[in-house]
Amino acid sequence: MGFSYDPRDAIRCLPEGDYQATVEEMQETTSKAGNPMLVVTYKVYATGRGEFSLKEYIVKQTTWKLKQLAKAVNANFESGEVVQDEYVGRNVVLSLGVEEDAEYGDKNIITAVKAAVTRTPPKKFNPLPPAATVPASENDIPF
Repeated sequence: MGFSYDPRDAIRCLPEGDYQATVEEMQETTSKAGNPMLVVTYKVYATGRGEFSLKEYIVKQTTWKLKQLAKAVNANFESGEVVQDEYVGRNVVLSLGVEEDAEYGDKNIITAVKAAVTRTPPKKFNPLPPAATVPASENDIPF
């Protein structure tokens, strides 16, 4: 009786691909180098794996990441200011890759942020025409 396993189960991160996500939080902070930094936390939804948080770090040199996120959630990137209400709580699609890290093992990286696919709103509900009103008697009350 030997211990058997599937080598694919040894991966701690999600396989490369697109995943539904929600912008959970945006925090303005300072990087280790002392520069302004924005930390974006996403809640990622993976079928069969549940949900988990994934962070993306944006500094001046990677402002293109913020531009991509702004486009995905239809936020005003051109203002030059981050208005959190335009981002937090918004749904997106994250393209995830896998990066090998000798010290920490495989980890997911965000390779792209795209607009979430929205469903077509349902057709307008047309209720039945109002029924003729009949005065209720005490006998009609079920209690």
